[in-house]
Amino acid sequence: MGQKVNPSLFNKQLSNPSSWSLVSGNEYPLLLKHQYDIESNIRKLFEQNRFLVKDCFFLVGDTCHKPTLFLSFLSLNRHSSGLSGPKVLLSVRLKVLLKSLSFRTDFRLIFLNLNQSSKAFLKRVKKTPDLSLLSSFKTESFFQTGLVVFSLLLFQKDTSYLLASFISFYFKALLKTRKLSRFLIFVEKLLVVLVSTQGTVIKGIKVQFKGRLNGSTRTKTRVIESGRLSTQTVSSLSSYSFIPIHTSLGSFGLKIWITYL
Repeated sequence: MGQKVNPSLFNKQLSNPSSWSLVSGNEYPLLLKHQYDIESNIRKLFEQNRFLVKDCFFLVGDTCHKPTLFLSFLSLNRHSSGLSGPKVLLSVRLKVLLKSLSFRTDFRLIFLNLNQSSKAFLKRVKKTPDLSLLSSFKTESFFQTGLVVFSLLLFQKDTSYLLASFISFYFKALLKTRKLSRFLIFVEKLLVVLVSTQGTVIKGIKVQFKGRLNGSTRTKTRVIESGRLSTQTVSSLSSYSFIPIHTSLGSFGLKIWITYL
């Protein structure tokens, strides 16, 4: 049985304040769809510019303050330290996108670059002896980004969507190349190191691919799992994400479960 997700109800208020109402319960599906459409379009915009969005939500305070859009993202570019240029460009494109969705654009933007915030985590990560399992992938394009994702997963919770976005991006980029199998091996070893590293907050993690893998004529399911999962225990803290991957070779389903200590 699925759990209900509470949408940010103020989104409709921001787009059309005159027709705003919290009384009618019939508005819940519309608000949820409106919230999902806005977030999915923002994530697509950032992914097209080689950024993976972790958190995307709006904040509304008093009536005298402007609404705020908070975005935390991971840069896939090699030179990700400077953000002044991309920030201006993304701000303009973001306002154009929201305007096309009939959404007001007079809000503040708060960007959190996870590449910068993860530097302290990376220093601790590089000292872990288990990281030697990933040394054979140093020359690959996904290695540096994978280390940043690894450091964030190691010490933070509710990061399943970030991992799913990372896997989905490189899965589409390497689908027609021979490096896809090597990337999946990297993901498999990454999960092993995540669970076995001392001080981790992860108890178990599971990644499931479903689709026509390796050009097969029928749908196959591939599961990569490490640690212990407690998906049936009510008291266990877990995180789940699902991302559909649409490619020229068909659609794939990517599911991720993470159980925390």
